Amino acid sequence: MWLISFLCWLVISFSLAALLKKIAQKERLSPLFCWGALILPCAVFLPNFDVFTVTEVNFVWLNSSAQQQMQFVGEVAEQTTSENGFNINWLLFGGLFIPSAYRLLRLAKRYRNAKALIATGTPYHLSTVPCMVMPMNQSPFVIGFHKPTLVLPQYFMHLSKQQQGIILAHEQMHIANRDHFHTWLWLVLVEVCWFNPAIKQLSELYVNAMEQRCDLQTISRHRYTPQDYANTLLLSIKLSQQGALNPFAAHFTGQTIKVADYKQRFTFIFSHAPIQIKKSLYVFSCALLIVVLAKGAISQVYAGQDEWQYPVANIDISSHYGHVTSFRKNRPHRGIDLVDAKGTSIVAAKTGKVIIADNKTMAAAFGNTIVIQHSNGWQSLYAHLDDISVTQGQWVKSGELIGKMGDSGKVTGTHLHFELAKDGQTVDPLIYLNEK
Repeated sequence: MWLISFLCWLVISFSLAALLKKIAQKERLSPLFCWGALILPCAVFLPNFDVFTVTEVNFVWLNSSAQQQMQFVGEVAEQTTSENGFNINWLLFGGLFIPSAYRLLRLAKRYRNAKALIATGTPYHLSTVPCMVMPMNQSPFVIGFHKPTLVLPQYFMHLSKQQQGIILAHEQMHIANRDHFHTWLWLVLVEVCWFNPAIKQLSELYVNAMEQRCDLQTISRHRYTPQDYANTLLLSIKLSQQGALNPFAAHFTGQTIKVADYKQRFTFIFSHAPIQIKKSLYVFSCALLIVVLAKGAISQVYAGQDEWQYPVANIDISSHYGHVTSFRKNRPHRGIDLVDAKGTSIVAAKTGKVIIADNKTMAAAFGNTIVIQHSNGWQSLYAHLDDISVTQGQWVKSGELIGKMGDSGKVTGTHLHFELAKDGQTVDPLIYLNEK
């Protein structure tokens, strides 16, 4: 089932990344929208919530032996065959996340190597944050979590005071926004979700949006002219061509920015273009609608794979759930009674494991009884049977023959007493059964 949700997650992620990329080609994008595009598609993995009515009592009709057997509600895993075979889901899960673990280990090694290399630099004390000047011409960047370090290139020492001030102000703005931490987090997500290229696209969009935000914040707060700021950025880009970029940090020149993105970045520096919130909100509203529809479709597919079905072919209900009669000592009926000829086939209402199949475990009034444990804490009960065709511990498929209708136990005539329970509490079966 999770495979369908996984495919929906991929499709929605790709769609959102493509739409945001299209918006970002012409207008400024808030970094928050990239986080939203990352989180919103994950809603397809949220569990489905069932709504059901319950009686005031639990399975009080069980004797002590049966009560012990019913304690493992929810322990039975979802099963589609009558054998406990290897679950292919674990194979697919391992195929996705074992490479993720390897990629994370490799990433951690690269981070340690980068930290060791930075330690060989020369300290720069004319800054409010720890700085190291490297003997190479890489882009200025910030690295670290709790105690971030500003790593400066060799050419930094040869810049004018104003240019040095612009670079330091830009990187300090990254630190104030905690961009170095967010950049690292995106890098981890890209490695873990290597099987979803949309995450990498969102990561690149985030870096662009982050740099554009930092540019405008730096210019506004320190009152630099756009021309001076742009000249410093252009010079830094040219001088940084010789050095390798560090993948763990927030850069002055950008980490994964392409030529077209640089042009757009310079355009925004001079134009002071505002963030187009309305268009982005429109995209997310449409995406939210898509997620809701996808979640509904997944639920329908899930229900269709193994939905509840009537345990008999001919549906003739003689007593409904909650019905009160003197025959039951004025207690509410905890199930439904289905009437047909003696010997009529009774089938499992859903796939599950037989936990009771005799005339001794239950109260004598139930006669020959079968109780099946289903996934997610569900049970179904079949009472007054003439014959039992399954044994305790057997796995049965939905629609598989389990017994014959009869009149065993305390009855007024031949019928099947059928109950459904969720986490030990009876519910109205007609809410879940598909009427024919």
